[in-house]
Amino acid sequence: RTAAGHCYRLYSSAAFNNEFPEFSPAEVEKVPVHGVVLLMKSMGIKKVANFPFPTPLKAASLLEAENCLRALEALDKDELTLLGKTMAHYPLSPRHSRMILTVIKNTRYKHIRNPSLLLAYAVAAAAALSLPNPFVMQYEG
Repeated sequence: RTAAGHCYRLYSSAAFNNEFPEFSPAEVEKVPVHGVVLLMKSMGIKKVANFPFPTPLKAASLLEAENCLRALEALDKDELTLLGKTMAHYPLSPRHSRMILTVIKNTRYKHIRNPSLLLAYAVAAAAALSLPNPFVMQYEG
C-alpha cells in the first residue's frame, strides 16, 4: 500500500474515484455506542457528550444509548444502578450482559432443575448473538 506496485480492482478507476469516499467512516459512527456509554458512566464520567472524542459522537446515538440503558435498568436518570455497574464488568454488549445477569438471578429459584445448564445456554446464546450473521453479507452505502 505504501510502495510502488500494482493494484487490481473489481471496478473501474472512474467508479473508484467517483463512488467511493476518500476515507472510510470512523468505527464509532458505524457501531452502537451503548457499551461505550455504559463503560464511561462506570468510570465516573457524568456527561459523555462533553468527552473529547477524536471523532465526536452524534447526539442522536448518545440519546439512543442512554434510553436503551434506562430500558435495561442500568441507568436511573444519569447515574448507574447497581445492575448497571455489574453489567459494565462484562466484556459484552449491555443487552447480552443483562441477559446473563437475569439468568444468574433467576437460577437461584428452587423450581429450576439444572441451573448450570440454563446458564450455559445463556452464555452460548450471548456468544452467538455477539457475532454478525455469517449468512448475510452487508453492503455499506
